[in-house]
Parts: sequence; structure tokens; C-alpha cells
Amino acid sequence: MKRFLLIPVLALGLTLPTGLLAQAAAVIAKQRAKELRDQNNVRQGVPTPAASPSAAPNAGGNPAAPGATSKPLESALKRLVGQANPPSGAKEAVLQQLLAAARGPQKPGRAALQGFVDSLAACLSTATLEDTEVQRLATDLFALMNSATLSAERLQQVLADVQAILQVGGVRRAQAVAVTGQLRQIAQSLQQPATP
Repeated sequence: MKRFLLIPVLALGLTLPTGLLAQAAAVIAKQRAKELRDQNNVRQGVPTPAASPSAAPNAGGNPAAPGATSKPLESALKRLVGQANPPSGAKEAVLQQLLAAARGPQKPGRAALQGFVDSLAACLSTATLEDTEVQRLATDLFALMNSATLSAERLQQVLADVQAILQVGGVRRAQAVAVTGQLRQIAQSLQQPATP
């Protein structure tokens, strides 16, 4: 009697993990396919998700032109690209531009932003980004500093775009994912209600 019960239980036990492994592999493959799609979009010049008018509101709540307001951030980022030893003050300039870009009631924490800028500088030191990719990165970062009104879906699209830009520039996937994770935490903190 015990044998008859043991055999179906063992058969079920052996097939269940195989099904879960196949399901996990399918999820990973789907995620990698999305990342590859995003990288191809960057290479082909498909507009960034942050470029929509509703992505970056200014202080008055009206949509801002993303290209015009992210120019100082773009020029600060250009000083970091491909520089193993960035010029003095280059990281501080990016930090100041990110703080200045935050126009909503919530401002990012300086310590969290400093950690992000340090990680981003390490990524950009080995990256080879074209001017259009730096501009796209600046537009995305500007939108994320004003992410209080971004939907969860739009936030994810912009974060995926940042990761794709870094990977297209030659940054290792693990490093790009880590930087994007830091940026996600900052953006999510900006979406929390303001405390009086």
C-alpha cells in the first residue's frame, strides 16, 4: 500500500520542479528579450518614453519641454562619459543638476543621489555614448527627478530606457541593473506623499 502511494508522490515531486524551472527560464528569457528590444530602440533612435509631454511637469504643473530643461544636465553628463578620472567637480556638477531638476514638492535625498551619481560615474567611465544617447539619458534622468506624477508603467519604461542606454554604451548588464536599481529607489521615494 505504501508503495502505491509513494510512486505517484515521487512522480509528482520530480515533475513539479522541472515545470517550475521551465517557467522561470521562460520569465528570464522574456525579460532579456525586452531588454534587447529596449537596446535596439536606443540604437535606432526611437524616442525615449520620458519625451512625452506628461513625463516631466515643471513647477507650475504644466508640461516642460524635456530637451530644453535637461540641457545643463546633459552637458554635466558629457564630462563623465569615457573619463576614467573625471575632471574635478564633474560628479558634483551632475549631482547639482539632478537636484536642480527636481521641481516637485518632493526632493531626492542628497545621500541617495550622491551614491547614484558615484555609481553612474563609474558606469560612464567605461561607456562610449554618442551625443544623442547622452541627451536621451539626460532627458530620462530629468523625468525621473520629477517622477511624482509618473504612472508605474511609465516609470518602468523610463528606467528600462536608462538601463538600455547604459548597455548600448558598453556597460556590463550587472552594473547597469545596479545603477537602475538605485535610480528606481530614488524615483519611488519621490512618489511618496510629502511629509509636513
